[in-house]
Amino acid sequence: MSEPSTPLTNSGSFSQHSSPNKKSAIQQKLLILKLKRINELNNRLKDTLSKDRIYASNASYSIIDYTQSHKDYAIPEIWGNLQPGENPFRNNRFQQKTGGGGQDQGGCCTIM
Repeated sequence: MSEPSTPLTNSGSFSQHSSPNKKSAIQQKLLILKLKRINELNNRLKDTLSKDRIYASNASYSIIDYTQSHKDYAIPEIWGNLQPGENPFRNNRFQQKTGGGGQDQGGCCTIM
């Protein structure tokens, strides 16, 4: 008759007993990581789905409406030129005073 093998006397059987536990622990960790990735992807897809969407034709109509109702003076062939004093960026909002006389200068900078 053969003797029953024990983990202490037979090193081969010891490794066989411990490897299924290691494999199952590794498989469990991999399954947990896979579940985390799937949950992250699911959350991103839910965020994407919750965003407001419009049809491309409606977006095109709103762009056309905006360009027809707002004047763009960078295209003077269509909208004409600005009359003097109409340009809000040309007004002297950024005037600086000189240190000597306290008089306003016409430019945006002060040369010392």
